[in-house]
Amino acid sequence: MRGLSTGLILTATAAASPFVYTLPPDQYREAVDYHRWLNGLHFAGAALQLAVLAALVALRAGPRLAARLRAPRVAAMVLGVVFAAGLPVDAARHWVLLRYGMSTQGWPDWFADTLKSAAVTGALAVVLLPAGITLVRRWRLGWIAAWAVATLLAIAGAWAAPVYFDPLFSNFRPLAESRPALVAPLAEVCRRAGYPVPPSRMFEMDASQTSRAVNAYMTGLGASRRIVIWDTAIQVLTVPQIQTVFAHEVGHYAQGHIALGIAAASAGMLLAAWLARLLLRRRSGQPIPLILLLLSALGFLSEPVANSASRWMERQADIYELEAMQGLVPDPGRNSAETDQILSAIDREDPEPGPFIRFWRYDHPPVAERMEFARTYRPHRH
Repeated sequence: MRGLSTGLILTATAAASPFVYTLPPDQYREAVDYHRWLNGLHFAGAALQLAVLAALVALRAGPRLAARLRAPRVAAMVLGVVFAAGLPVDAARHWVLLRYGMSTQGWPDWFADTLKSAAVTGALAVVLLPAGITLVRRWRLGWIAAWAVATLLAIAGAWAAPVYFDPLFSNFRPLAESRPALVAPLAEVCRRAGYPVPPSRMFEMDASQTSRAVNAYMTGLGASRRIVIWDTAIQVLTVPQIQTVFAHEVGHYAQGHIALGIAAASAGMLLAAWLARLLLRRRSGQPIPLILLLLSALGFLSEPVANSASRWMERQADIYELEAMQGLVPDPGRNSAETDQILSAIDREDPEPGPFIRFWRYDHPPVAERMEFARTYRPHRH
């Protein structure tokens, strides 16, 4: 099943009310089915990963492997088993993206990117996981030290991601080179908001090489901070609509949401380090499968908490956007709602997510809520 073309989607949504997320009946059904697939695969993947790690713990795979191998090799083998077990779920997700017309990436390229991502994260885990376990076991306050090191690595990772990791999977160009006509309108948004984002920190990503989805995001930390707009979004939006998307990302930038995210992650890592200390005091032998099971369970259970915090930050960025757009367009609320309608229709956003899915899975407020908020918001700027 292939989705309707972007042109047909835009034609269908242009006549819709700017404050109510609407889809034609066939697209409505496809959007609901699409998200049922994605949600089901998400929970199936989490359950499978936990089951595999629990089985490895029950089989005492860690101590058995440790009798013949050093800790980094044990970590590599356990991570390899988890990766292999989860690969069918990852492939199923890519099949869903292809079936509903959201991916433009062929299977060989998808598999290469999947291996590349696993190799990068696996290489880090193979070094850091045994080192952290050793630190916790050999020093009474080692769990505090492990937490501190993990927090520092999270900060370093946030800085390094747009510079070293993201370019492994996509191409980025400064907006001043790829779309110079957009720089002045976006600089005007910054002027109105009172928060400068220099052109050197505005980038375009060639998302169309792998996806039909549309997006923009803020990333990086310190000198690596930047706002990235996908080429797929630029291709379908007017300049005022691109300005409102950009203003939302400036809101994340100005309100320090990356730093807030790191602080929240650090709190989670402190809990994980403390629980790991308790487990390691009660267990002898190689505990790598057990620690991975702990981290996976905590990661899964923390999803609704992290997503609730993310929804709050997105709402703050929405407010910032609506304030910043005052004076740039006649009706910022209408402009924002129309932009949400276009982007969400292309992305096949679920028109009516259930309460549980919204609670557990949504890191943004559902699009209908965002459009209603744009309609009713009363700006402070005059």
